Amino acid sequence: MTATQPVDQTSAREQLGALLDDCLAKGTLSLPVLPDVALRVQQSLEDRNVNSAKLARVISAAPGLAARVLKVSNSAMYAARGEITDLGMAVSRIGLSMVLALVVGAVGKESFRAKDSESAEYLENSWMASVFASVAARGFADLGETPRDTAFLAGLLHATGRAVLIQVIERQIALGTVERPPFEDIVAAIEERHAIAGAKLLERWQLPQDVADAVAHQREPEATEEETRDLARILALAARFGAEEAAGESPVESAKRSAESDEAKALGLDFEAIERIYLAAAQDGMAIALAF
Repeated sequence: MTATQPVDQTSAREQLGALLDDCLAKGTLSLPVLPDVALRVQQSLEDRNVNSAKLARVISAAPGLAARVLKVSNSAMYAARGEITDLGMAVSRIGLSMVLALVVGAVGKESFRAKDSESAEYLENSWMASVFASVAARGFADLGETPRDTAFLAGLLHATGRAVLIQVIERQIALGTVERPPFEDIVAAIEERHAIAGAKLLERWQLPQDVADAVAHQREPEATEEETRDLARILALAARFGAEEAAGESPVESAKRSAESDEAKALGLDFEAIERIYLAAAQDGMAIALAF
């Protein structure tokens, strides 16, 4: 009687998860670098003598970025009474830190691309969720002591790890290192790990450490350091709202669920406050999305 060959019980999903874990542990992720204009904006903000006019001169060298700053400064999020066409005035209206958020956010959006159609749709939805999350996070920050632009930046970049991991997966499938599992298994593997991958990317970009820490702990905010915990709580709420809003769910229903969360209770947020933020974020998020 012929002996039965042993069956490999390791699923494609498990193989994929092991591959991603290995990349994260060894630091072999392929992380995009910031373009020159983003680095110049970062350097300008480190100058204690920087002002709106100086930063506007840096931005003017990148027409796409300049247009984005003008669009955001004239958006409903800033309750603009009159249209601004002067770049220096636009920078003054939105603030120096917000300029950095827009620069880095634009780089982040470019990373949300993929060749595979399912991956491309997944990343596009993820980007829209990030935009909604950024505006909600800013609204939550205004109710406490967390800097609003820091919260906005964390919300805008909280899902960049998904794009990083999609690139790893597409490359390894093309090389034949792993078989392509069903797409729902790819998503499951990414969702378990994207927060860590995103934090590594933000550290590579030398963004504020509290933003990277909050991104890393967005699913478990109580595990982060005390000084970052409120930002991580805000991000946890904002990220869930962003995903639900991008999926077409009602902001009011999202607010009801959020009001029952541990994060909302820890931040002292009730349903009315959360509902107000979510309704505004649903509207303003579309304006921000158009700026990109």
